[in-house]
Amino acid sequence: MYVKEIHVSSFGTLTGFDASPSRGLNVISGPNESGKTSIAMFIKFMLYGMPATRGPAAIERKKYVNWKTGEASGTLVVVTDSGDEYRIERTLADVSRGGKGTFKETVTLVREPGGVPVSFTGSVGEYLLGVPEAVFVNTAFVRQATGVKPETEPLSRSVENMVTAADEKVNVKKALEELDRARVALLHKNKTGGMIRELEAERFALREKVESDKSNSDETVRVEASLDETRKKLSSAEENAKSYDELFSSLKVISDKRKLDAVAKTASDLEITEKQLEKEKGTEPDGDCDGAVGMFGRNFEALVKARENYEALPDPEDEDDEGEFEGDPFEDVRRSERLRSKAKARTVLGTVFLVLGLLAAGGAITLKFMMNRPEWFYVAAGAAAFVLFSVIFFALGSKSRSDLRAIIEDWGAPSADELAETVRIREQERKENLDLKEKKEKAASDLEAATAAVAESKEKLLDIAKKLYVDIPDDAEDGELLEKVKATVAEKRSAVTRLESERAALTGRLAALREQTADIDPVSTVNAAREVMTTDAGKKAASMSQEAVREAAMKRDFCRGSVIELKKRDAELDRRLAELRATAKSPAKAAEKLEKLDSLIDDLKRRHAAYVTAYEALSLAGDNLRSGVLPQVRETAGEMMSEISHGKYRGLSISPAMDLYFTDCEAGTKEAELLSSGTEDAAYLSLRLALIKTLFSGETAEYPPVVFDESFARFDESRLGAAVALLSSESFGLQSFLCTCREEEEKRAEKAGANVIKL
Repeated sequence: MYVKEIHVSSFGTLTGFDASPSRGLNVISGPNESGKTSIAMFIKFMLYGMPATRGPAAIERKKYVNWKTGEASGTLVVVTDSGDEYRIERTLADVSRGGKGTFKETVTLVREPGGVPVSFTGSVGEYLLGVPEAVFVNTAFVRQATGVKPETEPLSRSVENMVTAADEKVNVKKALEELDRARVALLHKNKTGGMIRELEAERFALREKVESDKSNSDETVRVEASLDETRKKLSSAEENAKSYDELFSSLKVISDKRKLDAVAKTASDLEITEKQLEKEKGTEPDGDCDGAVGMFGRNFEALVKARENYEALPDPEDEDDEGEFEGDPFEDVRRSERLRSKAKARTVLGTVFLVLGLLAAGGAITLKFMMNRPEWFYVAAGAAAFVLFSVIFFALGSKSRSDLRAIIEDWGAPSADELAETVRIREQERKENLDLKEKKEKAASDLEAATAAVAESKEKLLDIAKKLYVDIPDDAEDGELLEKVKATVAEKRSAVTRLESERAALTGRLAALREQTADIDPVSTVNAAREVMTTDAGKKAASMSQEAVREAAMKRDFCRGSVIELKKRDAELDRRLAELRATAKSPAKAAEKLEKLDSLIDDLKRRHAAYVTAYEALSLAGDNLRSGVLPQVRETAGEMMSEISHGKYRGLSISPAMDLYFTDCEAGTKEAELLSSGTEDAAYLSLRLALIKTLFSGETAEYPPVVFDESFARFDESRLGAAVALLSSESFGLQSFLCTCREEEEKRAEKAGANVIKL
C-alpha cells in the first residue's frame, strides 16, 4: 500500500499542508521545528488514531492537537497493492472546557471513486494493512526518539521480542514466567496445593453438612414432585391404552373385511390366469422348432467362423518366377563362390605378370641406353611376354567377375556377400506362399460348405417363423432372423412358465385365505366394517401399514404395562410422603454459602485453565514464529545488510538464542554488539525491513509505507548513500518517508531519484 495524497488540515504546528508523495522514497526536508515529525506522526494518526490512554499516548494527544484550532484533523488518500483507492478522514477534537483534555475522535473510510463509505471493525490500519498498531510501530515506523536501534535493551533481546511478538519492548519470556507464577498460585503442577485445592477441601466439608441438613427436605420435595408427575403419567397412560384398544378393535373388523375381499380377488385372478395359460399353451413351440433353431444357429456360427477364417488369410502372391527355383537354388551360391575365387586368383596372376613385365622393361631400357648391351632385345622380348600373360589373366578375371555380377543381379542381392541370405529368404518366401495358397483354398472350400448348410437350414427356420407369426423383414440378415425366432420362442415359453407359476401361487394363496376366513360371517362383517369406517379410530386403522400396526401393538402393550407400574408407584409414593412430612427441615443458609463457594471455585478453575491455555499458546506461538519466520527474516536481512555495507558484511544471522551476528569478509563472524554504533543501526535497519517483508506478506496483509524520522544520524556517508539507494530501488518496492534536517541525506536522496518535499 502507498500514500497517494496527504492533506493536513490541522496537526501539531502544521495547518493547510498538502503533498503528493511518490511511490518510492520521499524525503521530507526542513530545519528543526519545521513540522517533519508532525508529518510522520500524521501518517500513523490517520491509520491508527490516538488511543484515549494515560502516559505517552495522552501526551501525544496534547502535543499534536493544534492549540489554535483545538483539533488534529486531515485526509489521507491511499492505494492498496491490489489497486483499490481509499480516502481516510479523521478528526480528534478537544471537547472539554478549561483544558481538561477530553477528546472526541471520528474517522471515516471511503472507497474511491464514488465516495462509497466502508464499514470496518478495529482501526483503519488493521482493516487496510491487516496488522495492529503495535506491529506497524515496531517495524515500519521509526520514531525520532528511538532511532533505528532500540536504546532500552540489548540488541539480541530486541531481536527476540520482535521475531516472536513483532514488538521490540514485549518480552515473551517474562510473559511466560508471569503466566506460570499465576497458574501455580491457583493450582500446583502436581495438583496437591494452591488456592483451588484449599477451597475444594472447605467445600467438601460444607457439602457434607448441607447434605445432612438437606436430605429430609429434599426427599420430601422430590417425593411430592414424583407423586404429582406419576399421577399425570398414569392419567395419560390410561387414556392412551383406551385409544389403542379402540384402534385394535376397529383394526380387527377391517382386517376381516380385507380377508374376505382378498378371497374374492384371488379367485378372480386365478380364473383369468388359467384362461391365459390355456391360450398360450396352444401356441407353445414344439421339439421340431428347437431342432430347427439349434441347427440354423450352429450352421450360422460355422458360417461366421469360416468367413472370418477366409478373410483373415491374405491373398497369396502369383508365382511368375517359378523357373528361378528349378533344381537346387543354392547351386548359384556355390558357383558364385567359385567365380569369386577364380576372379581373385586371375587378378593376382595378372598383377604378378604385369609387375614382372614392368621390371623386365626397366631392365631392357637400362641395358640399351645406360649400358649399351646387345642383350637388351631379349630382355625386352621377355617383358612383352610377361605383359601379354598379364593381359590374358586380367581378361579372364574380368570374365569371372562379369559372370558373378550376372548371378547377383538375377537374384537381386545387394552384394556377393549377401547372395546366400537373399537366396535363403527367397526360398523361404516361396514356401510360405505355397503354404498360404493351400490354406486359402481350404478356407474357401469351408466357406462354401458353410454357406450351403446355412441356406439349407434357413428354409426350415423360415417355416418355423411363419408358424410362430414372427415378423421378418425382407432384407433381414441371417443373424437378425435367428435372434427374432429365438426371442419369440423364449418369450412364448417364458409366458407359459410364468403363468403356470402364477396359477400355482394363486391356488395356494386361495386355499390359505379360505382356511383363514372359514369362521368369518361375510354379511355381519361387511355391516360392522361400514359402521367402523364412520369413526376416527376406524379411519386411522384403515390407513395403517403393517409396520404401523406392529408399532401400535408395541405401544399398546407398553401403555398397559405402564398403567400397572404407575399404579404401584403411586401407592408407594403416597405412603413415603406421609412418613417424610413430619421430619423435613430447611438448609437454605448452608446451601447459599455452598453455592457461592462452588461459583468461586469454578471461576478460579476457569482462570487456571485460561492461564494454562495462554501459556501453551504463547509458548507454541513463539516456537512457531522462531522456526517459520526466523529463516526468512535472516535471509532477507542478510541481503539488505550486504547491500548497505557495500558487501563488507555478506550476511546477517540470528542464533536460536536470538543473538545477532555478522559475517565479515575479512574477520569472519562477529557479534553485532561488538561492532560500531553505525553498523548496529545498519543491522537493525536491515532487520526492520526484513520483518516488514515477512510480517506484511500474508493473504490479507498489505505492505505498509515505511516512515523514518531522523533515523540515519549515525550512518557514515557511504552507508547513508547505500541505505538511501536501497530505499529508492525498484527491488525494495515499498513507499518510504525519510524526515531529515541533514543536507547530505537530501542530496543523496535527490541523486537516487527520490521525491523531495521541503518544509
